[in-house]
Amino acid sequence: MDKQKLLISWVGSADLDGWADADKEVAPLLKQNGYEARPPKGAGPLKSAAESGQFDVFHLLNSRMMPEEVDQRFAKWLGVEVIRHAVKLENPADYCAVYDVAFRVLQEVQRSADGSDLNLFLNPGTPTMAAVWVLLGKTLFPAKLWQSYEKHPGKLTLANLPFDLSLFERQIIQRVDSALLSEAESLPSSFEHIIGSSDAIMNAKRLAAVVARHDICVLLLGAPGTGKELFAKAIHGASRRNTGPFEILNCASIPDELLESELFGHKKGSFSGAIEDKKGRFELANKGTLFLDEVGECSPNMQSKLLRVLQPPADNLCHREFRRVGEEKDRHSDVRIIAATNRNLRAMVAEGKFRDDLYFRLRDMKIKLPSLRDRQSDIPEIAVDLIHGIRRALRLEGGKQAMRLSQDAIRFAQTWNWVGNVRELKSVLRQAAMFTAAEEITRHDLEAAAFDVDDAEGAVGGFVLGGPMSVTEYLEGLRERLFREALRRSPDNQSEAAKLLGVSPAAVSKFVRQSKTASN
Repeated sequence: MDKQKLLISWVGSADLDGWADADKEVAPLLKQNGYEARPPKGAGPLKSAAESGQFDVFHLLNSRMMPEEVDQRFAKWLGVEVIRHAVKLENPADYCAVYDVAFRVLQEVQRSADGSDLNLFLNPGTPTMAAVWVLLGKTLFPAKLWQSYEKHPGKLTLANLPFDLSLFERQIIQRVDSALLSEAESLPSSFEHIIGSSDAIMNAKRLAAVVARHDICVLLLGAPGTGKELFAKAIHGASRRNTGPFEILNCASIPDELLESELFGHKKGSFSGAIEDKKGRFELANKGTLFLDEVGECSPNMQSKLLRVLQPPADNLCHREFRRVGEEKDRHSDVRIIAATNRNLRAMVAEGKFRDDLYFRLRDMKIKLPSLRDRQSDIPEIAVDLIHGIRRALRLEGGKQAMRLSQDAIRFAQTWNWVGNVRELKSVLRQAAMFTAAEEITRHDLEAAAFDVDDAEGAVGGFVLGGPMSVTEYLEGLRERLFREALRRSPDNQSEAAKLLGVSPAAVSKFVRQSKTASN
C-alpha cells in the first residue's frame, strides 16, 4: 500500500465557528453540546487544510467530547476522510494533560500508520497544544509541522524551526535530575570498571546512571575506542534488569540473508541450514538488555526490521512483538534497547542513509562519550590499568616480568593525539612492552610504537617525507595547534594553559602577542 500523508490536528474554536457560519443548523447543535459559536474570521484552518488537497487522512482530536454524530457531520463538511479521536481534556492550557493526550494519540496513530508520513497542524487549538505538537513532533514522533496564516488562509506552509530540540535534551535531563546527581556520593558499582575522574567522563557516567533507572532506549555516541560497550554493560548493571541477560548484536557483522533469523530466531526446516529451532536475540534478551553495537552500519532492510519490532505500546516501553522465521504466530519479549555508533546518524538521516523514524526511536536519550584527548587527566590511570593486563598477558606468553611507565612516558601519553582512543593506547602500550628489554617503558619506547611509518606513502606521525611541507613548517604548525587548543581549554587563564603545555607562562603570553600581531 502506498504511503499516506496523515494530518493530525486538534479541532479549534475557529474551526467550529467557521462551520457554524457555513451551516445555520450547526450553531444550535453546538450550543446543545456546550459550545457557543462566535462570529468567524473565515472558514477555519482545518477547512483550509482540507481544501488544499495535500493530505489523505485527517486524525482529529476534539477535546470538547462532542457526540460521534456531531463529529461525523463536521467531517462531512470538511469533505475529507476523518478518523475521530474523542479525548477528555478539562483544561486545554494544562501542559501535562495536553501532553498525555497528544502522546497517547500519536502512539496510536503511529502504530497503525504502517510507515505513512506524520504531519502535525499547529494552528487549531490553544498555544499549549501547538507547543506540545512541536515538542513531540521534533523528538519522539518525527513529523512535519504545518501552519497557516490568516491573510493567506488557503495556503499551508512548513514550519521551519530555528533550533534543534535535541541540543537541549542533555541540559533538560540534567536539570530534572540535578538534585539526584548532586546528592549522590557514589555511582552504582557497575560503573567501577569505567576508569577516570575527569569532568568529561564523570558527566557521562552520572548521566548514564540516571538513565539506567528508566526503561527507555539509549543511544551511545562516540569515536571508536571510547568505551561504548563498557557503558552499555554499566547501564544494564545499574538498571532493574541487572538480573536478566545482556545480549550483544554487532549490526555490522550480520549479512542481510541471516538478519531475521539472528534477530527473531527461526523454526526448524524454515530454510536451508535450519536444522533445529533457534531463538533470536530478542528472545534471548527477554527481561534484560539488547545492545545493538555499530547500529549506524545497518542496511536499509535491517533498519526496517528493527523499526517494526521497536514499536512498543504506550503502557510498556520494552514490549516487543515478532515472529520467528517460518512461524505464523507472534512471540513476545520484554527487552530494553541500548544502541551505539561512531557514525553521525543525524547527518545520515539528512542524506537519506538512515531512517529518521528509527533514529528517533533509538534515541529516547543519547549520551556522547568523550574522546581520550578530552580527558587527558585520566590517561595515567588508564595506562596503568592497561599495563597490568598487558603484563599478565605477556607473562603467560613469554615470561615477561613486571613493567611500569616512566614519568616521561606518561607525559608523552598525555600529549599524544589518540585518534583510536583507549583502543589505540592499549595497542601502543602492548607494542612498547613487547619490544622493551627493561622493566620500565620509556618515552622513547612509546614514541617508537606510536609513530606509524607507511613505506608506500612515506608518512611518519602525519608528516609526509618528501612532501611539499618542510619538517620545520610541520612542527611549527603542530606547535601552533597545541597552543591554540590549550588556550581554548583555558580561555581566561594563560598560566593554566602553560601548565597544560608544559611551558612557561611567558611562552604562552608571547604566542598570544604574536597571534594578535599576525591577525592585525
